[in-house]
Amino acid sequence: MECSAAVRLCLLVQLAFVCVSAVRAQSAAFMYQGSLNNGGAAVTGTYDMRFRLFDAVAAGGQIAATITSTGVQVNGGVFTVPLDFGASAFSGDDRFLEVAVSPAGQNNFTVLAPRQKLMSIPYSIR
Repeated sequence: MECSAAVRLCLLVQLAFVCVSAVRAQSAAFMYQGSLNNGGAAVTGTYDMRFRLFDAVAAGGQIAATITSTGVQVNGGVFTVPLDFGASAFSGDDRFLEVAVSPAGQNNFTVLAPRQKLMSIPYSIR
């Protein structure tokens, strides 16, 4: 009888670990911090930003939907935005982030070059 109780306790503990791991799954969202300069000088202000994910540093195909963040505060050239292209966007292949900016509300986006290669931090979701 004691062995049976021990087996049940062991199974119960294993089930608890399975439930905990399912609850703690990570999302595909990550924080991106960038630097914005105009003519070599760091800018401060409010900007709208557009983010697109590609499979190449130039040309290539777009991966996932475009993300637009409005009213992004830039202080001393530094900004931080949350991005979530979905887990399927990160298959293990190289990914490059294209950033376009516009003064807030003007809808006059300028694409910044070059695209930024995403390194292992976003890939840690896998």
